[in-house]
Amino acid sequence: MVRRARIIGALVVCLSVGLAPALWAQDSQQRTRGLTVGASGGLYIVGGDDFSGTDDALGVDAYIGYRALRRLDVNLGIHYSNHGIPLPDRDLSILAVYAEPRLLFPLSGSSVVFALGIRAGWVRRESTSGTSSLDSTGYGVGAVAAVQYGVARSLNLEAVASFNLLSFAPILGNERDTGSVIGLQVGLSVPLPGSDF
Repeated sequence: MVRRARIIGALVVCLSVGLAPALWAQDSQQRTRGLTVGASGGLYIVGGDDFSGTDDALGVDAYIGYRALRRLDVNLGIHYSNHGIPLPDRDLSILAVYAEPRLLFPLSGSSVVFALGIRAGWVRRESTSGTSSLDSTGYGVGAVAAVQYGVARSLNLEAVASFNLLSFAPILGNERDTGSVIGLQVGLSVPLPGSDF
């Protein structure tokens, strides 16, 4: 699991770095300002020795984005997923609030836009069993690659792959717990009325 997470994470980062110059050269008519709301769901794969045995899980993200420049979106989002863990009658929920700037690379002559970004934010984990719970907070940082397809002037389909490193304050012991999360998501985004196209 750890090796798989590292390989997929390395691929996301390498693709982000390798494709950026070529995609930047593409041009298309894009809106220059405006707000967008979006939501997505997908599979979240947790890795790392401190999270050994944690199940993959379905989860959701929602965000509001601002087109700060013609090729720069700044998103503020929230994530939630709930994972099974190898303890009787316990599960692990992960809640994150994050900022995510994305560089946009429109494909000339089409409705397709590639996006590469970074993500950083506050993360909370909670392990529950009945009425008892254990929790701690921390931070996460990572990289994001996305493809958007405009199916209408005010509706986009989106596919997202992300790799994030997590660090939590310890629940037991004195050392921080660290791990990684790979996200594979699909979703929709909608520009808000009054946005400049």
